Amino acid sequence: MNPIPINLAVEDPLSEVVLRRLLANSSQDFAVGEVYMRNGFGYLRKNIAGWNAADKGRPFLLLTDLDASECPASLLQTWLSVPKNDNLLFRVAVRAVESWLLADAEGIATFLAVKLATVPANPESLPDPKRV
Repeated sequence: MNPIPINLAVEDPLSEVVLRRLLANSSQDFAVGEVYMRNGFGYLRKNIAGWNAADKGRPFLLLTDLDASECPASLLQTWLSVPKNDNLLFRVAVRAVESWLLADAEGIATFLAVKLATVPANPESLPDPKRV
């Protein structure tokens, strides 16, 4: 079976690594094409309309952080004023992709060589998981 071509749009290198890892562990086989990244959500927000209107044959997987926004649905509504194309896969990390990593307390403690007790118990509730 041929791999599914997909482009990525991310805030930073960490988000790219996380998406690549998720795709590699998927039951589907993906072939990552272009990766669009310019350090932060501003670039993603500015370009989302173009990616939404892009070639319908190659999906775009966009990952951004929720940060201080109310919820993923309102974030998408704020960023995109037209209906979302089915090939625009819009994903939001609550509060930030760092929260996802901190959620694996044992894994992150081992990776960072810190005591498990120093890893926060509820990373999604942290106001600034990047700083933690």
